[in-house]
Amino acid sequence: MKFHSGGIYQYFKVPESINRGLMAAFSHGKYFHACIKDLYFYQKILLKTTY
Repeated sequence: MKFHSGGIYQYFKVPESINRGLMAAFSHGKYFHACIKDLYFYQKILLKTTY
């Protein structure tokens, strides 16, 4: 998942139904905060870089 801040995170064991809900949501941010954040293990895999 890529965020506006530039960080990219990999979330693990998120059910396909939750992923489909995220993709269909009117507000990805609201859905993410309600259904994914703090509920699934994640790993930050890329930091935003500025040049």
